[in-house]
Amino acid sequence: MTSLFNKGLLDSIYSALADSEFGLESFDVTFPNTNQILLKAVFLPDPQYKLTIKDNGGLPRTVASYEAPGEHLNEEVYGGTPLSNIPERLEFWTMNLSRELRSAGAPPDNIREITEQLEELITENVVEPEKRFSSEEIEQLKERLANLEHRFAELESAGIISGVENSQLNGEIKQASKDLSVLTKGIWYRISLTKILRALKGVLTSKEAREIMKEAAKKLIGLD
Repeated sequence: MTSLFNKGLLDSIYSALADSEFGLESFDVTFPNTNQILLKAVFLPDPQYKLTIKDNGGLPRTVASYEAPGEHLNEEVYGGTPLSNIPERLEFWTMNLSRELRSAGAPPDNIREITEQLEELITENVVEPEKRFSSEEIEQLKERLANLEHRFAELESAGIISGVENSQLNGEIKQASKDLSVLTKGIWYRISLTKILRALKGVLTSKEAREIMKEAAKKLIGLD
């Protein structure tokens, strides 16, 4: 459909995409002029990424730019944009697109690896994860938590973890103990181990530290 934009604005729109690192040929640019949509630019290699310009009307006339990806969110909306700023929005969008495509969107390999191992431990060894702990199980876990607290104190004495890290770990262990009567088994293990993992993330770059985390998980689950 024919665009409502004049030739000067169209030239600027096409130039903004052509001057990007992807080139104009990487985008499907249309001008629907339906449902208030004045322009749509879709990234052809991955159509989930697109920019849509919608007419806000009013005087002076403004538009809203719907951009995926946005600067911080998967999609962001920039309302009250003057018509003359549409090329600028396209430039910002292509920069955000470039950054998104180069980002892993995942934790560092050492964190991801230990997280996957912990999830496997929980899945394979926690019986009836949807149920709450019995009184007997709570007492057993409180004992395991106390043993874990003692183990972390030993690691601090050996210089493997810092006093600050141990203090944070003790706080997480105390909170985990309080949560025993509130959360279901599966959720409790995931939350508690994730908090311990977060407290240890500064030292998880070493193989020894990752083994410590796995040891802690096994102690809580009752495998060690």
